[in-house]
Amino acid sequence: MAIDRDLVQQRLEGLNQNAVVAFAYRCALRVIPILGTSGNFEYWKDKQEDHLFAVFHALDVTEVCLYEIKYAANSYDTYAKVANTANEAADTAYDANAKANANAAAANANAAYAAASAYAVAYAAYSAAYSYTAYHSLKKYFSKAIEQMITYDLDYLTMANDGKKNARNLLAKPLWNITPESWPNLVRQFQKALKDIDCDFWYSIFEKRFNSEPADLAALKQRVELPPEIKKQGHLTIIHYLESLQKEGEKRLKEVKVVFLGDGGAGKTSLVKKILDPTADLAEDEKPTPGVDIHTWELKKEEIQAHLWDFGGQVIMHATHQFFMSRRSVYVIVLDGRKEQNPDYWLHHARTFGGESPVLVVMNKVDQHYHELERNTLMNKYPQIKGFFPLSCKDNRGLKTFTDQLGKALKKTEAWDSSLPVNWYKAKDRLQEKNEDYITLETYQKVCQEQTIQEETRDVLLGHLNDLGIVVYFENLVHLNTYVLNPRWLTNAVYQVINSDELQKKKGIIAFDDLKGIFNKKERPYAVPKDKYGFIMETMQEFELAYILNREQRFHQKMSYLIPDLLESDEPADLDFDKTGALIRFRFVFPFLPTSIMARFIVRMADDIDGIRRWRSGVVLRNKTFKSRALITANNDQRLIHTWVKGEQQRDYFAVIRNHFHQIFSSYANFKYHELVPLTEDGAITVNYEQLIGLELMGKPTYSCGELRQEFDLKALLNGIEAEESRKEKAEKQKRKRAYQAVSQRPDDVVLSATEQIFISYSRNDKKWLDELLGHLDALEYSDIRYWYDKDVRAGDNWNEEIQRAVNGCQIAICLISKAFLKSQFIREREIPVLLGRGITIFPILLEPCAWEIVPWLKEIQFINGSTPLSTKAPEEQASIFIEITKEIGQRL
Repeated sequence: MAIDRDLVQQRLEGLNQNAVVAFAYRCALRVIPILGTSGNFEYWKDKQEDHLFAVFHALDVTEVCLYEIKYAANSYDTYAKVANTANEAADTAYDANAKANANAAAANANAAYAAASAYAVAYAAYSAAYSYTAYHSLKKYFSKAIEQMITYDLDYLTMANDGKKNARNLLAKPLWNITPESWPNLVRQFQKALKDIDCDFWYSIFEKRFNSEPADLAALKQRVELPPEIKKQGHLTIIHYLESLQKEGEKRLKEVKVVFLGDGGAGKTSLVKKILDPTADLAEDEKPTPGVDIHTWELKKEEIQAHLWDFGGQVIMHATHQFFMSRRSVYVIVLDGRKEQNPDYWLHHARTFGGESPVLVVMNKVDQHYHELERNTLMNKYPQIKGFFPLSCKDNRGLKTFTDQLGKALKKTEAWDSSLPVNWYKAKDRLQEKNEDYITLETYQKVCQEQTIQEETRDVLLGHLNDLGIVVYFENLVHLNTYVLNPRWLTNAVYQVINSDELQKKKGIIAFDDLKGIFNKKERPYAVPKDKYGFIMETMQEFELAYILNREQRFHQKMSYLIPDLLESDEPADLDFDKTGALIRFRFVFPFLPTSIMARFIVRMADDIDGIRRWRSGVVLRNKTFKSRALITANNDQRLIHTWVKGEQQRDYFAVIRNHFHQIFSSYANFKYHELVPLTEDGAITVNYEQLIGLELMGKPTYSCGELRQEFDLKALLNGIEAEESRKEKAEKQKRKRAYQAVSQRPDDVVLSATEQIFISYSRNDKKWLDELLGHLDALEYSDIRYWYDKDVRAGDNWNEEIQRAVNGCQIAICLISKAFLKSQFIREREIPVLLGRGITIFPILLEPCAWEIVPWLKEIQFINGSTPLSTKAPEEQASIFIEITKEIGQRL
């Protein structure tokens, strides 16, 4: 009798996590060779190598679950990312059979992802069962052998279900008791197909696994712990890196970048001096840092070399941060403790450029006066904060506590313990020993030759050293034959230009001939020879700080540059732009709007600027091809960018403008924004663009605006902004992605919507409080934010599974704490452990007096309403608490 998926799933759910993952891994190993039967992976129309890497990396991550490797211990987020990557790789397969097999390999990653969580044995089982599903397309090759091996694996795991040891023992057993006749030929085809696209490296790795040979744990760890700087450069870079590690051996880097941010005068430079030497004397009036200063701090006991980057506080220099900040650094935000400051700008800045890198917040100058911060509120908004440190550089108060904690934070970052091939490491040391501001390509090539670094990997090393902050290298500027070894030289040169008297007098315009007067002044800390003037100015264009005014004289001594951040702040009197009539109105709204975005946009659109209609926060554009004009303005206080476009091909021109903004937004880490469509000429009433798209996908013909008491034709509204064909193409791509995610995670078609970010945990005895809360949370729907509670469980659904899916999919949880809540066994055993295990933000609201103090996790989380129960407060106070939590969630999401 044939084995079906439901039976496989039923048997898997009785096993432990490791057994389930081992089963999924064995399934995928048998499935993967069929990917080569087409001979050229033509079912992936492009990026075939990257898709294959995603599948192989999913296998590695799955296997690493089964061994004692430090990296695998707490890598839930890593597994999730690998799962998603593998899902996307499988989703782009266009041939149905091939897609099924790619899906099976991707399902492995989901099994690993699920096994990494505290509760999701069932989810791992779903994924492993879907690996089995792909065998339907293998039957023509293997016939009964498939079902025999599935039965064998399940029987083995069931009879000796003793965790990791049993799972590892299964991996050591042959894939087939009797090798199917077609298997050797299938494997040869796969090997040839990989070789034809220069991916035979992966076959050399997995050939041993096909033969059930023991895993090389050191090599497995290297493949799983790929540095993100290497991984992001694609499969060829990854292969060159791994081959160099195999051939040369590895050496731990043990170097970390520490970035100091804060307003001018906050004391960043003084703090850096005190870290290096607590006895150092401080100047009474510390001069502003011009650009960036870099110092090395040796922590011999911890074996760490920390590079302390002290950035100047000048706002205009913030646009350069993206080129020097790393997502694997430690960030120190220095605030002036004497002043009431809003730290959100710098915390957003660190998260935008540094991702989830740890952040330490310093309140300096507490010897004079001290304003306390709202620490709990900030830590809830910015989970990457690792501590707050009041200190005084003047009398060293709090300094040791801070430096001790900074040392601990350094050792917890991925970067300090990452590896380089030994010859790469030697090349890095040789470059650092040169003590020069910059070198030529010839010098760099010579260093690589001395260390026997292959020619095809030299650009890889250069890019990696750039990401680590050791070299500044712009791929687009290779024709200038300059590789910067000293970022201080570059940033100080840019600083000299931006802060020059000549530039201030000319309102942001500077001629090439003016540079001699700027760079040749004797008091300048770094010399810039004349043959490097062009490099400095082209770097400023690469930073999107400047553009050439007279492009017809490009590379000519007469050319001039304009720096948008130094334009007049007020808009010109004559904009000559009519905002009425038939035109496109559109807005971008942000929780955080970097001041550099508008300047970067103006630089990108330099060729379209309408005469001199440009100012610091806006620009008027004219495009002859589209016969259209546009007005773009930014309001930094309201965190809005307004767009008006009109003309014969206004929709096409708007698409160009919107695409440029999307490219700028994507250059920042975790950058969030919403797109709004104004429904009135004055823009007072708007609707979320994604909400309109969602309504269209739901088949709705109109959009109803209660505020205006008006119905809008949905298609007409959307067609005025984006072509229907373009919307359909994007929608189909999203549909495929969601469909695969649904299949890979569970056995039916019901999944928690990606927009349902809030999970509400409550006892049904407290329904009246839930209703009051929901009345306020409804306002979040204007921002396309959704909540979930148990009313969404459909008739006939398994309510246990539905709630578990909702818990697993949320980003924020609200817990309504009462006697009934604390008494609920389901909440106590099924909901709370998962929420705590996932590390998401939890907002508890104390409804009534109860013994919450004896609950360990509640003692560690501050109630949104403090320790005073909601039931003891007046109705207006209750409402204000619900409003507060609604606003807080809106800011976070």
